[in-house]
Parts: sequence; structure tokens; C-alpha cells
Amino acid sequence: MPIARCLVLALGLWALWAGACPLARAKGSVPEAEPAGPQGRYHVTWRDNRVFLEAYKAPVRDILAEIGRLTGVEVEVDPRVDRTYSGSFQGESLEEAVKRVAGNWAMVFFDEAGHSRVAKVVVPGGAGRKGSQWSVPGSQKLGGDNPAGSVHTDPKTGVGPLGSRLHPYVPGELLVRFKSDVPAARVKALLLDKGISVRRTNPRSGYTALSLPEGLCVFEAARWCASQGLTVFAEPNAVLRVQCEPGDPGYPDQWALYRISAEAGWAIETGRPGVVMAVIDTGLDLNHPDLEANIWRNSLEISGNGLDDDGNGYVDDDQGWDFVENASDCADGEDCDGRDNDPTDRQGHGTHVAGIAGAVTGNGLGIAGVAWHCKIMVLRAGYKATDGHGSLEVDDAADAIRYAVDNGADVLNLSWGGDKDHTLVREALEYANAHGVIVCAAAGNNHSDVPFYPAAYPAALILAVGATDQLDQKAGSSNYGPWVDVSAPGVEILSTCLSGGTCTKSGTSMATPHVAGLTALLLSRFTGWSPAVMTDILLDSVRLVDGLQGDNATAGIIDLGNAMNVDSDRLAAFVGLMAPAFGRSDCADGSESCEGDLDADGDVDGLDLAGLAGYSEVPATASCDP
Repeated sequence: MPIARCLVLALGLWALWAGACPLARAKGSVPEAEPAGPQGRYHVTWRDNRVFLEAYKAPVRDILAEIGRLTGVEVEVDPRVDRTYSGSFQGESLEEAVKRVAGNWAMVFFDEAGHSRVAKVVVPGGAGRKGSQWSVPGSQKLGGDNPAGSVHTDPKTGVGPLGSRLHPYVPGELLVRFKSDVPAARVKALLLDKGISVRRTNPRSGYTALSLPEGLCVFEAARWCASQGLTVFAEPNAVLRVQCEPGDPGYPDQWALYRISAEAGWAIETGRPGVVMAVIDTGLDLNHPDLEANIWRNSLEISGNGLDDDGNGYVDDDQGWDFVENASDCADGEDCDGRDNDPTDRQGHGTHVAGIAGAVTGNGLGIAGVAWHCKIMVLRAGYKATDGHGSLEVDDAADAIRYAVDNGADVLNLSWGGDKDHTLVREALEYANAHGVIVCAAAGNNHSDVPFYPAAYPAALILAVGATDQLDQKAGSSNYGPWVDVSAPGVEILSTCLSGGTCTKSGTSMATPHVAGLTALLLSRFTGWSPAVMTDILLDSVRLVDGLQGDNATAGIIDLGNAMNVDSDRLAAFVGLMAPAFGRSDCADGSESCEGDLDADGDVDGLDLAGLAGYSEVPATASCDP
């Protein structure tokens, strides 16, 4: 009977051990009562598919080994796990027993005739700050025959489905180099016993391509080869992608896209129309040939019938909304008469910002946007003031933020702000944060380390963006400091302008839509993953620049190539699928360390789970087609 292997469930994320931070203890369970007796004593019984245990300060490694011996389940314990366990329980399931003893663990399931059974238990370890062992708060429970949160994976690649994304590996093939000191007869015997055959050998470079049997995923085979001591390396046969270079005539002059490794990122993901970026700004040139096709349309609204068809409180908002009304310093020729369904830009700032994030790419016109196919929700909250600059009023900006959230925006671009905390804007952004909408906000152009709002709000899903120049140094006017999350190019940036043309502008206003575009690409690629994990990926994948130390919290510039290829060294297939349930937990204020915060970013989330598990199996996609 075919067995679907590599059904991975991340479980047992309980903080039960001494030294846990207050957060971890709050989410843990009550410790077991310690039985009397000599230290190191334990007794395990396996009866009627249940585990019976009595232990007192016994090594976790020994207890798990005995459970594995009795149950026939493979148990792999990280060498760094050196904890002891005291407690007793009678008649627990295998899953619950391992959870209690190990604390942090993952399980690999076989699926036979619709029933899942444990095939392998992995107990990872990891040294954290001050040498303590990390554990992750929270847990996922099993339910019936099908584990909650479990994911059926492709039996050949070992990769679970994320939408229609396919992992770029040749299915059923593993590339290895056998150790020279391992006898050929032993290699042959082990491979034969595992059902693995040799597809081809290359004596010149010394590698062998192996064919895997049906049901054995490539990553499990690689781990098996390593565990048997057979190979110098064992890797999937990856499918490499050519770099995508769009044919837009202005692209060679878009130096910023080279500095953020756009082509490497585009080789994997160019964006999905289902991902919406709300540009809350001075509006948009709605007829611009390099923007028009990417403008978000409200499919529930019938244009021009004078009715609020979708019942959202806005009449005929089929292409966004104009929130500007009664502006006191409105320039001649501007539209400041009242809110309506015409978000046309007459100042130019919004049009320029939108083009950076999502200009139509590959159409032979104008420029390339960061996110080729994602949609731009046009929300006009700003206008051309009498001095020619763009201005916004607090109530208009706050209302536009709430509209974006309520009408399906995934990312907000806020290329504006000031040095004051305004209640209406803060509350609107808290509303966005609560609904999982990621906000990219400009850090400001005052060449100051004084917090600039709304970028400086500490909400988890707000990214404060500083600007860099062609040499990857902080732009002269850009604000800076630890409250700035990341930087992006913002000097002489070529983008779309009024009347259908292109022009260059500078400032953190131009840096921010680079980040918004990258965020949209991440959401396009990792469908269904939590927004908190998306922000972690973005910040974790920056290109580090020595000159930015102290200018932003990451000391880096966004990098599309790194972000899109993050699976190569950080993530696991199950992390994205488990992350929405796993969620995000901020560490306790003032804590010197936080149990589970493996990447030391101040919270516990999906990336920490990935580091804990040590797997690297994430689906990817590539499309160079416009």
C-alpha cells in the first residue's frame, strides 16, 4: 500500500524547563510531581498503545531512546539536549508522552488508509543567549486519526502544497558524494535495503545521482544518508532559474532595483494579482499607461450607477476613493471640494510612489515595478498645497487606512508623516495591525534620530523605512536610529509621473514603496503564512552594510533575492503552514533572554520554529512572464 511520507506536524512547543522567561512559563503546563527515589531512575512501559512512565531526574535522551525501542518509532535527539526529566504518568498516548518528556519536538507521520501513525520523533536542541536551552511556548494538539494542523505532502518531493507553488527540485533524485573510506559493498547493501538505486555516476567530479523509491522524499533520504555515515554531502537536485530582466525601456536607469537584487527575486516570484497594495497618498494618474492595468478594481461595485452596491459606505468606489475635503491650503486647480470616487493625483507624489511599488512590468513601456502583477488600491488622502508640496490631514489619512483594511488591502504604503503621535492615525494603524495588514511607512527626511510618525509606532506589523544612496550609505536627509527597521534606495529614483511620463524623486517616500513591493512579493509567494512571519523574513533577509550600523535596527538594505530564497537556509515546509496557528508572542519587557527567540528579534514566531526544527523544505515558484 503506498505510504504518503513526510507528513510533518510541528508540535509540543511547551516551555517546561528551568530558566524559561515569564512568557514561556505562563504558556507552559504545571510541572509533574517528582517521585521519590535515586537520581537518574526511570521505568517505561508500552502497553495497549499507551506509555507508562515513572522517572526522577533521568536523562531525557535515555527516556526517549527507551520509548523508541519499545514503540519501534525512530527517535532522533539533538546532541545538545542534555536535560533531565522528573515525573510520572499512566497510559498517555505516544504523542503526549513525548511532549511531556521532550518539551520541544516535531513529528513525522506516515499516512496509511486514512490513518496517521508516528514514524519518527525529532527532538531539536539549540544554544541560546547565555548558553541556555531554548524552548518555544504554546502547543498544538492531536485530534482523532488526523493530527490538527498536519499537512499532506507530495510523496516524491516531501513538500506540502502552498497554493499551486512547486518546489524547484527534481522529484525522486538525490545528488551525493560517497565517503572514500566507506566500502563500496556496504554502500551497495544499504542502498539496496532502502530501495535506492544509482541513476548515474560522474567519476570526474566524483558525485552520484540516486533514484529514490516511491514514497521516499528527497530530504528524508538526505538525512538518512548522513545518519548512516555514507556521504560527504547529500543534496536535492535543484532546478536553477535564469535571472529575470524586464524589457521596460527605463529599467537600465533604475539603479535601485540592482541594489536590492530584484532580478534574483523575480526569478522566483513576480507577484500575484490577488495581493493588494494600498497607496495612501496624493492619488494616482489613473490613465498612466504604466499603471492603469495594475489599478485595483472593486469588483463588488457597479461603476456610475450612484449606488453603494457592496454596502461599504462608499458610493461608486470602483477604483478607490478620494478622502480629501475642505483643505485650508489647497493649491489652485486642486480638488479639495469634498470626498468622492475620483482619486486622481494632481500633485505627482502618489503616482511616483505607486510606480516604484507596482508599475506594470514587461509591457515595453516606462519602468519596472517591484511587484509586477500585484494590484494598487488608490486612496487619495493627500493634496497639492499652496507651496506645491503634498499634504495630508489626520482625519483623511486615518479614514483611508480603515478603508484599505476593510476593503481587502494586504499592504499599506505610507510615504508621509510628522514628529507627533496623532490618536486617530495611531488607532487606525492599530486596527490595521489587528487585522494582519502590513504597513510600510517612511522614516522621514529630517536627518534626525528623533522618532517620526507613523513609522515610529511600535506595532508589530509596521515597518519603518529609511533611505540609502547609490553607495548603500544613508541618504543625507534620511532619518535614522534604532526605531528605523530597514533601509531601501531613496535617491534619484526613476518612477512614473503625471501625464504618463517618468521622472526622478528622492527621499524616504521613495524608499518605502520598495519595501511595500517586496512585502507584496512575499505575500504572493508564501500564501497563507502569517503577516508576522512575512515581516520577519523581510527583516531577516536584509543585505548587511557596515555603513548602516546604527542607522537602522537591522544594519541592512532589503534584498529581494535573499527574501525569495530564504528557504535555502532558514525555513521548513511545515513552518508556513503551522505559522498561522502558532502565531507570534512578544517577549517580556526587560527580559535578558526569551525562550524560543532563536533569531533574537524580540518575539517568538514561525522563523524561530524553523530554526528550532532545522529543516529546509519550502516550496517556491518562478515566473519571468509579464
